[in-house]
Amino acid sequence: MNIEKIFTREVIVETLKRLPPITSPLIDGIYKTKKQHPFTIIGIDEIKKIINNVPVIKRGSAAYRLDSGSTEVSFIEPQPIEIEDFVSAKDVNDMKMFKPEDDKVWIDNRISDLRLNVRTTCEAMAAQSLLGKITYPMKMDSGYGDYTVTFGTPLTETCSKKWDVTTTKLSDILDLLIRMQDAIKKKSVFGGQIVIKAGSKAFLKLADHVMNMTNDNRVNATVTEANIIFAGFRVELHSQTYYNLKTKETVSQVNDNKIVMIATDAPHTLFYTAIDDIEAKLQALPLWITTELSKNPSGMKIFGKSKPLPIPVVNAICWSEVVF
Repeated sequence: MNIEKIFTREVIVETLKRLPPITSPLIDGIYKTKKQHPFTIIGIDEIKKIINNVPVIKRGSAAYRLDSGSTEVSFIEPQPIEIEDFVSAKDVNDMKMFKPEDDKVWIDNRISDLRLNVRTTCEAMAAQSLLGKITYPMKMDSGYGDYTVTFGTPLTETCSKKWDVTTTKLSDILDLLIRMQDAIKKKSVFGGQIVIKAGSKAFLKLADHVMNMTNDNRVNATVTEANIIFAGFRVELHSQTYYNLKTKETVSQVNDNKIVMIATDAPHTLFYTAIDDIEAKLQALPLWITTELSKNPSGMKIFGKSKPLPIPVVNAICWSEVVF
């Protein structure tokens, strides 16, 4: 069996078409606007159109200035996601015993793993961006550094009556949600369409309040699977996490004791910038998969590449700490 024929461009494209779509709550639910950007850098002026303020660029994300007379243009350089898998000559020898349909399943699984790892990384960066800042581990010669991009500070609203206090009433909770939506509308002009995501403890405490309601029908509230519908607001349980490669810790996307309200009618945008790969013709693609033969050890390297940058509208995001 010729290993070069296993992962040809045609096979990879056909496999990607065959695989079911990957879904994730932030990339699909918040970053609905996706743009393929033809360059490796993004102009600050283009980002400013989205977030209305200038991001601060720190170590790991190079900043450039091109001075021409009195005109100054600044750029940021998104860092790439590059994941490698290896198919050994032994694996290929073992495949001689497979049926043709088994070959297809085996190839699907290898490509699917690369695709899932790229999406998971992108989702982690999207989660960090909701805090107004991406600080993601970046592999360096000496270990891990930080790839940091700061977009600004999201809004916050003080919860004066915490949800785990027995004297807190449903009207207090409703007051907070209304204030959070009003803050978004005043600062960003968005907020007509919102999602509210709650950490585990916050969600449980709200559920306690709703389930302990007296049945007098003055407030319409229901608890369903991972959702609480309360006086017209829908609060979603958001217990998703990501793994920090640098600290080796699992991090909650939304802290247990907090809620976040996000205006989904704001143009939160996921940029895919040009990939540093000649075979990809230096194009901006959500995912590029390529291969490289290896002689020692004998086999084939498979690379998954992407260069995303999620850019939030920070004034369309509001956080509140609702549980002690």
